[in-house]
Amino acid sequence: MQLTEKITTFVAERTAAPVAADTPFTDLDLDSLVLLELATQLKRDHGVNLTEDDLLVAGTPERVAALVGDRAPV
Repeated sequence: MQLTEKITTFVAERTAAPVAADTPFTDLDLDSLVLLELATQLKRDHGVNLTEDDLLVAGTPERVAALVGDRAPV
């Protein structure tokens, strides 16, 4: 499973709305807890420290996946 798909699934499981790779987080009205859980999962799985603000600025599952790729340890 690709990272974008994992992020999309993670978010979809925590919302009542369908989520696509390009669905803006602002359309989903995500709360801080979901964003914190996502950041924690990404740190655990990929060793990347992201803040809630990082996730909100990235704004979509596909852009979060790209950000993880940019920041992942070599």
